[in-house]
Amino acid sequence: MLTAWLTVIFSALLVAANIALWWTTNNSAKRQSREMQESNAAAVRAAAAMERSADSWMDAERAWIFFTDVSLISELQASMVGLPNVPRVDFSWTNFGRTAGLIINGKARLIKIKSQSELPEQPVYGDIWNFKQEVPILPNNKRPEQVVLEQSILTEDELREIQTHKAIIVFFGFVKYRDIFSRPPHETRFCLVYQMPGGFNHAPQWIYGGPPSYNQQT
Repeated sequence: MLTAWLTVIFSALLVAANIALWWTTNNSAKRQSREMQESNAAAVRAAAAMERSADSWMDAERAWIFFTDVSLISELQASMVGLPNVPRVDFSWTNFGRTAGLIINGKARLIKIKSQSELPEQPVYGDIWNFKQEVPILPNNKRPEQVVLEQSILTEDELREIQTHKAIIVFFGFVKYRDIFSRPPHETRFCLVYQMPGGFNHAPQWIYGGPPSYNQQT
């Protein structure tokens, strides 16, 4: 009889010990799991912070290429009667960044239209200027380019339309380029409208125009 009771007590103690061991192990596993999750989360936050810091540094050091030195060469102000008038635009791709940029392709167009409302929401560039090799532009350097009016010669009547604000000259385009950090290519888009004198404006000038998609930088 005593032996049976001892067996029961020993079994009960063994069960209790197993329960205590399970409880301790389970809590320890949960604590370790939480600690591991917290450690992983901290590592992810640290990696994200490092990535943001690296991106900020690369953005500060990368190439930034824009269109500059835009000059309209024509007789829009005072037409030379009897002589052909073929307007053209001289401009440059200029790198304002701290490291070299590598131009992949680009395009610029010079057109005459009645008003900006004729421009589609998304720019149509036509045949892109693709280069056999990427064109490097060092910091604070530029690459000169030139584009002529697509309609070629302007007649006296067309000149008069522009001078009397019944038509406008639009210069727009883009340049796609890489930086030295092996990131996806960047792109600069622009759209300029040649504004003739009128009202308080006593001199012709280029002003930004076109839908938002025409003027973007990445």
